[in-house]
Amino acid sequence: MTACTRPITGTARPEPPPHVFPDLGTFSSADLEKFYIPLRGGPVYRFSTPAGLSCQISLGDIGCRGRFSSDFYGADDRSCSDVSQLRVGAVNYDRGFTIERIEDGCEPSDYPLLNAGQKIDLDWSRDNPELGDKTCAVGPKQRIACIDGYTNRGFVIEPTGAWTF
Repeated sequence: MTACTRPITGTARPEPPPHVFPDLGTFSSADLEKFYIPLRGGPVYRFSTPAGLSCQISLGDIGCRGRFSSDFYGADDRSCSDVSQLRVGAVNYDRGFTIERIEDGCEPSDYPLLNAGQKIDLDWSRDNPELGDKTCAVGPKQRIACIDGYTNRGFVIEPTGAWTF
């Protein structure tokens, strides 16, 4: 029996850096009233980031949209993208997160700016334990991190790409 071998050509891709969620305790709390929008379906908190993203935290969702890459290997590809919690119909069963490319919605928003080093920390668990707490923080170097404390799932958007957990 003979084996057929063929040399492998091309450039090897480096391993992506390890995903590390930041310590949200190191961020200062922002004035929540600045970001609060009263809506019939429940309170919503909207903010923009220094990187130009538009983000929102509501009772049932956390999400951001703007120009960012979801691919470590194509970090320069700043397509219009959206990261939000998965939904089945109108109900958020799994509460995991997904990143999708979208056609529009990447125009700069007039939402108040959440500065680097600040966080919006909302705890709805006192009134309804199933809602839990939701936190988003803006870090240095255009990094945004959000987590749903009830499910311990969230996302990070950074210049090297976006990821969910």
